[in-house]
Amino acid sequence: LELSYYQGWALKEHDKATMIQALRRFVEGELSLRGSGLYADNKLRALAVLRLWDESTVFGLKDLDVKPQFLTLSSLVDLYRFVVMGTDHSMRKSVEDALSERFEMRGTVLQVKSDGYSMLGSADSTLSRLLITKLAIKAGPSEADLPLLFRTLLSAQKRGHWDTTVADALATIAVQKFSSVFDKEIAEGSTQVSIAAQNLELKQNEAAKTVAWPKGKSSVRIEHAANGKPWVTLSGLAAIPLSKPSSSGIRLEKKVIPIKVRKSGVKSVGDLFEVELTFRTESGQDWIGLIDPVPAGARILPANFEAAYTELGFQGMKAYFEGLTAGEHKFSYRFQLNTAGEFLLPPTRVEAL
Repeated sequence: LELSYYQGWALKEHDKATMIQALRRFVEGELSLRGSGLYADNKLRALAVLRLWDESTVFGLKDLDVKPQFLTLSSLVDLYRFVVMGTDHSMRKSVEDALSERFEMRGTVLQVKSDGYSMLGSADSTLSRLLITKLAIKAGPSEADLPLLFRTLLSAQKRGHWDTTVADALATIAVQKFSSVFDKEIAEGSTQVSIAAQNLELKQNEAAKTVAWPKGKSSVRIEHAANGKPWVTLSGLAAIPLSKPSSSGIRLEKKVIPIKVRKSGVKSVGDLFEVELTFRTESGQDWIGLIDPVPAGARILPANFEAAYTELGFQGMKAYFEGLTAGEHKFSYRFQLNTAGEFLLPPTRVEAL
């Protein structure tokens, strides 16, 4: 029903009526699914589909103890669709606020802070349904985040597809609908960018270009005279001295513990230390990379490390982690000092890949 509505596929009236009647009976409690008939998320999904087809039911949100901040993202998107496409908007602000809280910026894409299981759900299909819903309602300020959601959806592809067959279908529809709204004309020619006295010419699929910071306050001017409207991503980089730990989505703590030393409080050649790294992620991560420098000449001791892949180099420890859930994670290794001297080490870094 969902795919046929979005894509405009014709359904036989008897088949359509049978499916809608089954969903109506399910949300009203006359029909149950083994092991899941009482779950609010399943009923929210059914209510959202019925809302697409403008089908009414005596069962509504008043019959569910719905608290947007406690729903999974998939159910929250269903609730959002049910609310914004209906006539009663009393819950709209609380639902939109809860949606905003589920995302955080990571570079040029959005990252889901947390999620949970849902019937026939996945992260990519949920993001697709959210994008399709926002495209359908074209609601004021929410339209400003559509390009960001679209970029996030495209970046979620792995080896040319999304995470499930359902997600592939919904994401394809989302891409088609987005393109029909924002990319009606193919962008041609070059784009002129100017900031202060600096001018740049950007061409299609060209590598990123950089300009120096202007000395005073200045505006960026972008002009495209040819057909179409190209997409431009702007980012600012500044060499700011690091005087304290800095984090954005991943917090890191480091402890260096003496294991075997000649003299307490003094570091000597031959001393053995253990490094304990604790990092906390606010959302699940596909891949995380960690770089922890060691003093010149130090030797990292081989071990069975709890990481997908490690590199024991002369400059330090590099570790890569796959499929981390939100929360706290620990990683430790040992190294031995082999060279006397005074060493200034760069900071330890951990970041999403």
